[in-house]
Amino acid sequence: MTLTIYPSLKSIPSLIISIVEEEKLLVSFNVAEAKQGEIIRYQNQPIVLRCEIRGKIYSFHREHLDILSKSERNILFNWLEVDGDELAWGFS
Repeated sequence: MTLTIYPSLKSIPSLIISIVEEEKLLVSFNVAEAKQGEIIRYQNQPIVLRCEIRGKIYSFHREHLDILSKSERNILFNWLEVDGDELAWGFS
C-alpha cells in the first residue's frame, strides 16, 4: 500500500477589514489581499504590524489594531503568519 501525502491548502478567509485613522478611512481590504506580514520592533519592543496590501505597504499601530475584534485580529495575524501574541498590547 502506497501512502500519498498531499500538502494542506491554507484556507482563504473572507473578512473585510477597514482601518480608520484620524476619523478617515486609511484602508479597507479583504484579509486575503494582505501579504508579507512582519512585526517591526523599536528597541526590541514590537511597535507595528507591517504588511503589503494591493502593492502598497501599510503599518498598523496599536490604535489601528485596537478597533478590530479579537477574532478579526487573529484571522489577520494567522493569514500573515505573524505571532499576534507579540503584539498583545492588552487588547480588550
